[in-house]
Amino acid sequence: MKSLTLLNSETINAPEGYDIVGVGKPVKGDYFLSTATPTGAVMQWQLNVPSDGITIILKKLPWRAPAGKDYYCLTASLKASRNTECGWDFDNNCYEAGNYYKTEEDAMEAREVIRSAFQSHWKKKYG
Repeated sequence: MKSLTLLNSETINAPEGYDIVGVGKPVKGDYFLSTATPTGAVMQWQLNVPSDGITIILKKLPWRAPAGKDYYCLTASLKASRNTECGWDFDNNCYEAGNYYKTEEDAMEAREVIRSAFQSHWKKKYG
């Protein structure tokens, strides 16, 4: 989720590139949000709400192209395809499946990993 409303009606918004995934004790890989504005490579913040004393747990989201900008995905035949991010179901499905890359070179690198996995499974299954 992008924001969280506290019992005192204060709304906490997740910083750009993060999602709020819970409230409470974080686990390894989670980040904390603070009332300070995050900058640069700083990724850990602690939220101190005097009356509530809660911790907001964040997860860093993988890269996603801004609306109107290009990204690459792999087709069913493992060809790299350039697409424009419009927030459509196709874009969302590619992103959620992890088939979403900044560059054609990144997509081609993933293609080799996927092709190898397909071929390995195929050989095991059909000899």
